[in-house]
Amino acid sequence: MATSPERPHADRVAVIAVHGIADQKHGDTGEAVALQLAAASGGRSVAQELPLSVPPLDPAVPYRRWRPQGWGGRGRKSLRQSWRSDFLDDAIGGMDTGAAQANSAAPHAAAADTGVRFTDYLLAKAQGARRHHAAQPTTVSVHAVDGPALRADVFEMYWADLSRLPGSVASIVAELFTLLFHLSRLGVDALSLAERLAGRSELTWLGRVQRSADWLYSRLLALLALQLVMCTLILAPALLFAAHTNGTRVAATAIAAVGVAAGLVWLRGWRWRAALPLGALVGAAVWALLGTGQALLAVTLAWLAVLSLLYHRFLAYCEQRFRAVLGIGWMLYAVTLSCVALFGRSAGFSGSAGWINGTLGALEALLLAHAVLWPLLALLVAASVLLSEWALWRGGRAGRDHRQTLVTARLGLFSSVGAFLVLLMIGFMLSAWALRSMLGCALYEPWWFVGSPAAMCASDFLDWRAQRNASSFALVALFLLALLGFVALVFLPSILREMRMALPAAAGLGRWLSTGYRAIERLVRLWGLAVALGAAIVALLLLMSQLARSGLVPYPAAFDLHLQGMVDAVERLSKNWLGGIVIGIAGGAAGLMALGKVAIKQLQAIRAPLDAALDVDNHFREFPRDAICRVRIVERYVALLDHVRRQGYTRVVIVAHSQGTVITAELLRYLQQRDRLGRPATAAGQVDLQALREWLDAVGLRLLTVGSPLRQLYALRFPALYPWVLDRVQHAAGTGWTGPQPHELGLHHWSNLWGSGDYVGRWLWAASDDTRPAPLQVDPARYDGPMQQGRDSQGRAWKDGCIGADAHTHYFELEQRLVAEELFALVR
Repeated sequence: MATSPERPHADRVAVIAVHGIADQKHGDTGEAVALQLAAASGGRSVAQELPLSVPPLDPAVPYRRWRPQGWGGRGRKSLRQSWRSDFLDDAIGGMDTGAAQANSAAPHAAAADTGVRFTDYLLAKAQGARRHHAAQPTTVSVHAVDGPALRADVFEMYWADLSRLPGSVASIVAELFTLLFHLSRLGVDALSLAERLAGRSELTWLGRVQRSADWLYSRLLALLALQLVMCTLILAPALLFAAHTNGTRVAATAIAAVGVAAGLVWLRGWRWRAALPLGALVGAAVWALLGTGQALLAVTLAWLAVLSLLYHRFLAYCEQRFRAVLGIGWMLYAVTLSCVALFGRSAGFSGSAGWINGTLGALEALLLAHAVLWPLLALLVAASVLLSEWALWRGGRAGRDHRQTLVTARLGLFSSVGAFLVLLMIGFMLSAWALRSMLGCALYEPWWFVGSPAAMCASDFLDWRAQRNASSFALVALFLLALLGFVALVFLPSILREMRMALPAAAGLGRWLSTGYRAIERLVRLWGLAVALGAAIVALLLLMSQLARSGLVPYPAAFDLHLQGMVDAVERLSKNWLGGIVIGIAGGAAGLMALGKVAIKQLQAIRAPLDAALDVDNHFREFPRDAICRVRIVERYVALLDHVRRQGYTRVVIVAHSQGTVITAELLRYLQQRDRLGRPATAAGQVDLQALREWLDAVGLRLLTVGSPLRQLYALRFPALYPWVLDRVQHAAGTGWTGPQPHELGLHHWSNLWGSGDYVGRWLWAASDDTRPAPLQVDPARYDGPMQQGRDSQGRAWKDGCIGADAHTHYFELEQRLVAEELFALVR
């Protein structure tokens, strides 16, 4: 709802520019589109800023939230949501309501398509969390273009601030770890949705196994890794306190005295002259306590209290994004602290020996848990690969092709788990390196991972376990580097063109990229079988080694010697290059911290791919409920469209790039099909979506998309949500093609342009052939051929063509003649 006064603009064209995944600043895309129009029409462009109020948007189908009572009920709800999305339930939100049925994944009665229901589900999910929130203000960049042949106003629909990496280093790290764990969840959700839509089918057992693997990885193994970090944060300060007794005593006294006084002034409103004496008394008591033999125990317990508070706040932050981590995280932390107390009690905690024995004993318990649970995860991964092959065979016999969904699920799980395992091993090496000098040669006698018959130096024990646990890193790294190397090779010509370092032939560049995409699809499937076999073998060997340590299942000495030789060889391999990687990562992290957030925001080479991945990930996120990215973007887009409607524009053109095309298509389809879900009364202060849809139908809406990932990314990786992208349409020559139908978005005309080397998105309409997967079907002659066009089932026009050898981020530059001509033709 705009705050500017209404005035008629019937003689002007409203152009809405929606940016894509490149990291544009506010106003850049609107300015680029306006300059293209000004150059094409012989006019000029004048910029201004429009204040816009963005009200919340209610769903067509609200649902009753499950509001459990007590810790037990909240824990059950959190566990259920950690297992799978509420969208997959018949009664969304956990309560049986007839209204909730319409926007579930598979409603009993005919309703809107699955993608539209998912958008409404996200609106409903956000509604309860933001019920009392007022409209949010924003600023829209507007460029007035006036020339002899055109009078237009270009409104920029800017959404990067709702989806991109924040500025601070800590926030960036948090978002990257969220992305890391959510990749696996994306794959699992794609598989679960396909399973839900297919009913009881060949995907049922595969869905259960893959969800189990994701849950074990993201809820247990990840939090076990966090306990390794907590052990380091417990032991390192204890060793520092023990080594600097006098400094610790002075610092603790000062902190206690000033902290108590400041707390009384801040919380109780005391005057400083009254608070300082009390603070001094507390400081004196701390000074006296730290002069006794229990000084180290007192200081370390105080540190543990502070550390536990920080740990709780971190888990609470994670709970907003990943359900059930708060309860599980506290259970594991309690076990960790219990192990510290158990293993350190014999030496006592008044000296450093008790803390060393207790923390390293707890560390052994955590490593033992890792040694058992990682093989279990490996077996689940192997089972998921085998079940996916069975599902392909069984589904193929029944006429159901699950190939794309299964590749998506496999990609998500493999990439997420592989990257996390690499980070885990590097983190363990860094922790061992940081503690080595502090531990010195304090003696420690292992209780499970026994490397020698006598006690050994604690630093040597840490080095030994770090090298032994990191030995698996070399094999994982080789697999990831080979895959990343192949992907980099596929993208290399496009990236060189993106950087304007090469000018390849359009046909050659297009064929190279398309062939590479199809090879990646095959590679993921073939390597999946190899990974399954290798994972099963390694898992069994690791489990047997732990059983042998327990003495329950001994195996022959010759086999043990041969296995030890293989482990030593892999350990030497990882040791040779793991050290360099650790130094590089530590140095890079330290450099980024030193540069700070301003410099990080300018590192476009790092930010562009991360922003692209986050945009796709954020498009499907359901948490945190009060800040769902997709909901906030939809609300801002609707507010902008409603402003244009109330200003009296009678001609509207939308031009969208990359992820902006997905956002635009999702919103337009939602507006067209919302009535199929329900027709609730418009709440006070909100946009009337019925009136907005009728106005869009009346103005003859036109759309220009460039570099759209709708087909080669979204329809390829999430076919259950985007089947409409491969609908049947008619080519001008009378042949049948596949592509989206413009009338389903309320469009009178849809043009799509793309560069032959665009690694994000290219064609939307193509003739069918025998190529698999279907979203990658295309006639190679189109890379340097003429524009193709046709009509959908309702006679609405579509147009699709290649602009030559270009990549993804240069569509709105002034030298892009074909883009400017097509845009000008739509606007006139």
